[in-house]
Amino acid sequence: MERKRIFVDGMESVSLTDGMIRMELYNVLLNRSRNPDAPSEHDITGELIMTPQGFIKAFSTMENLVRKLENAGIIKRNAESNDAAEDSASLSPNF
Repeated sequence: MERKRIFVDGMESVSLTDGMIRMELYNVLLNRSRNPDAPSEHDITGELIMTPQGFIKAFSTMENLVRKLENAGIIKRNAESNDAAEDSASLSPNF
C-alpha cells in the first residue's frame, strides 16, 4: 500500500459526533495579490475522523512533541494562551 502525504495548514474545528472525533482540516488560500495586508482566507480541504481512543493516543504523541520543541527552544508558549487553554478545558468534559 502506498503512503499518502497530506499537507494542511491547520484544524478548523474538532468535535465529537456519534461517538467519533472529527477534525476539519484546512489550507490557507493565498489571495495577497489584491491586498497584501488582507488576512489570509482558508478552505476546508479534508476531515480526519478517529475513535476517542485513537484521538487520545494522537494527542499524547503531539503533547510529547510540543514538550520536546519547547525544551529545544523552537517554540515558546506564552502564559496567556496557557490560561485560555485551561479555562476552555474546564468548561465541559464533553468539549
